[in-house]
Amino acid sequence: MDLTRPQVEDVVRTLEPDLIFFDFAHWIPQVALEFGAKSVDYLLLSAAAVASLIVQGCELGVPPPGYPSSKVLLHKKDAYSMKPLANSTEDLDAFQERFTASFTKCDVILIKACKEFEGEFCNYVERKFDKKILFTGPMLPQGDTTIPLEERWSNWLMVKPPKGTTTIQEALPEGFEERVKGRGVVWGGWVQQPLILSHASVGCFVSHCGLGSMWESLVSDCQIVLVPHLTEQIINARLMTGELEVSVEVAREETGWFSKESLCDAIESVMNRGSQLGIRVRKNHTRWRKTLTSPGLINGYVDDLIESLNDLIVHGTNSD
Repeated sequence: MDLTRPQVEDVVRTLEPDLIFFDFAHWIPQVALEFGAKSVDYLLLSAAAVASLIVQGCELGVPPPGYPSSKVLLHKKDAYSMKPLANSTEDLDAFQERFTASFTKCDVILIKACKEFEGEFCNYVERKFDKKILFTGPMLPQGDTTIPLEERWSNWLMVKPPKGTTTIQEALPEGFEERVKGRGVVWGGWVQQPLILSHASVGCFVSHCGLGSMWESLVSDCQIVLVPHLTEQIINARLMTGELEVSVEVAREETGWFSKESLCDAIESVMNRGSQLGIRVRKNHTRWRKTLTSPGLINGYVDDLIESLNDLIVHGTNSD
């Protein structure tokens, strides 16, 4: 990434933009300053995930003073989720330094979060930074009813090839595709996820809880089962399961491994209409879905964001 700086500088010199949006290139604020632009650190993370990054270095499983939750935390058995970020403590420290430099040197921090949904975490992040924080809201695309769901997704099963394999088929057990034939679909490319979730045949969404999937699951009618892998996905899952109680997270062993039995148990716990857990998450999910799809919510965030960014360009500040 750092090797692209000369090319980025050439582009900025040619286009002369008013704003430069970036995420992890911590040198962008300096480039923006040199060419008279404003830098916007656009964090494609939930407010809860940003809050957890701020408090890195604390004991796992123990909320630091002022942190807004005792449930949305990483625990010792979640250490496996940090391996994709770094191979050593030194690498993890370097990642943290770059992340910190990005949001301390930029002009504005922009987070893909919604105060109605993550209010305490939004407030916590705002208190921690000496600058205004802007929020995009859920940024959900409006459904296009003119685009039909492709017929092949009427019954489906979606997985990605794990590390060490190049195709999905290579990673599957021998005979798997034949066993699920007629009951599911094995696919490794892009799919029409919102349309799939709204299909009458789909009752449960088993998700890794990435940010996009988190929002899409919340505005769907599906029950939600979460199998997070990366650190930010685990934080999202704890928010969904622990604070909002709209989903169930699949139980893992101390090594981070989960079994087919634990996955099955999680699905049955939310799909059983007679279970107290299933009733509770269904009720909470319905309440949050109504909030997120209420008229004017998404457009209100977009309008406020545009106004704040315009003030940043014109006056060098952003409105409250």
